[in-house]
Amino acid sequence: MDPEKPPSIDRTSIFLAFTVGLPFACFKVLCGVLALRNGYVAVAVPFFAVAALDAGLNAARIVQALLRMKPRTEFCFLAQVGRLVGGAEVLLALDTLLSFGIICWVLWSGWIAQLSDPESIAWLTATTVNLLSVALMQIWIEVKRRGKKTETTEHEEG
Repeated sequence: MDPEKPPSIDRTSIFLAFTVGLPFACFKVLCGVLALRNGYVAVAVPFFAVAALDAGLNAARIVQALLRMKPRTEFCFLAQVGRLVGGAEVLLALDTLLSFGIICWVLWSGWIAQLSDPESIAWLTATTVNLLSVALMQIWIEVKRRGKKTETTEHEEG
């Protein structure tokens, strides 16, 4: 890396924070709201706490990327704990599983019907952004893969 050239903005961190981390935090908040609405206070409180921590970690990740800093935080509370014990990737995967479990629970329990109009808009926006990001990421990976293959082929022919 050229010491004269400043590091580039980590667009991947920004993309992942906006399309995965923040939507997952939204699902956790809304599940907490629904748990509270259904009388499960002991379930709601941890959801609110983890959602707040996750949203803060994602905001920090975005700021770090914009300031061109090396990431000092993970995208979620579980992965941040994992960073301390050397298992960030495993706990990030667990958080993803739990987030998808939340989505399934809210849908299959029928709680989805209890969301207010603004809550429904938040849920639908988080879902749409998250699902479309999967497709966009797959396209990006394929474009990068093909670009590297072309560069390698041109280098070998030259």
